[in-house]
Amino acid sequence: MKECVQTVVILSCLLIGNIISAVAQQSLMVGPVVGYSFGVPLTITREPGIVNRYGTNISGVSYDHLGWAGVRAFMPSLLGKNWSVSAELSLALSSGKFTSDPFLFDSVYIQTSDQYAGTYRDFDVATFLGMLQLDAQARYRLFGSWEVGAGPWLTYRMSSGMLQEEHIVGTDNVSLFPGITEAERTQTISSGKSLASSPWRGGLIVSLTRNFSLGNSVVLAPDLHARIDATALLSDKLGMRSLRGGVGLSLLFNTESSSP
Repeated sequence: MKECVQTVVILSCLLIGNIISAVAQQSLMVGPVVGYSFGVPLTITREPGIVNRYGTNISGVSYDHLGWAGVRAFMPSLLGKNWSVSAELSLALSSGKFTSDPFLFDSVYIQTSDQYAGTYRDFDVATFLGMLQLDAQARYRLFGSWEVGAGPWLTYRMSSGMLQEEHIVGTDNVSLFPGITEAERTQTISSGKSLASSPWRGGLIVSLTRNFSLGNSVVLAPDLHARIDATALLSDKLGMRSLRGGVGLSLLFNTESSSP
């Protein structure tokens, strides 16, 4: 993970260096950007014995919604004909949840029948995160106002709220289940930063953008994009779950001053 973060930082710094050069040359467009993406909550730690404390392979379903707002800078023709550079810095909030499939666990004492019954359980981990998000892309104009782009992205988790709960969803003797009170069916297992992976995440972003000119100095630029999480793909071996898709919308203003 450390090497991955270092690579992303180096690539980002190189592209940001080009941004600074572009500012000096006044070939720069800047404006607000908002976006949304959907994926799975990759910030939940996968270290054995923390979230998965049950000694078996756990599968389930999960979701993660992420929205952000920030600033985007765009440098047309910075890298040559048909090439440009885009960089974005934003604040993001995400809300996600993982819910395991039911699994057979240890017995619970049923007071009303004075017996022990094997229980089927599930657990869930809910997350609410605040992050600082950076990406930098090299873009190529395909035709007209359509562009494809690719580059590194990096996020740092600034705040997190995480909660793991366990639920009894059935017993191996269904006639005993009514004897379990509601309080006995749910318990809090853990909460806080112990459930989280490293606050740093990074990887590759690819995008497709359409630029709409609203005049000589204003551009509206919606985009579709996909982010690949390098840690989830290479270290956690999550395959397609390392991928999240999203949309963005930026409104860019030309800062280039006119010649006297």
